[in-house]
Amino acid sequence: MLLGEEIGAVTLIFAVCVVAAVFDAVDRGYDVVLVKDAVCSSADETHDALITVYASRLSQQVTLVTSRDVIAAWQRSVLRK
Repeated sequence: MLLGEEIGAVTLIFAVCVVAAVFDAVDRGYDVVLVKDAVCSSADETHDALITVYASRLSQQVTLVTSRDVIAAWQRSVLRK
């Protein structure tokens, strides 16, 4: 289940299953920015394993960032206006 909202050149995607959304977006040719401290799993080990997969196997399509990175980018964007 994906819900996307177009904001300029950026589409925000909210997903019930993040791994499915990431692979679907990659398959469709999107560059994915994943906020790694804003997603979770039923077990920490599963979360850590998926982050490792994104970083090692999908590093050309998936950029891992933190919530601090996102907030800082939004603040810089707002200041430019």
